[in-house]
Amino acid sequence: MSPYCKNFLGLLILCLIPVLSSAQSTKWVGTWSTAPQLVEPHNNPPNPG
Repeated sequence: MSPYCKNFLGLLILCLIPVLSSAQSTKWVGTWSTAPQLVEPHNNPPNPG
């Protein structure tokens, strides 16, 4: 079996796991995440007004 075929089958299995999962969540789970943001003059929203 070629390495490409193994990679494809692995990706296919990973994609099917959520679809075939029978456990369904009945509530939202609160999360919080942050990411760094560049502070540059051209990376800011326009001034109000």
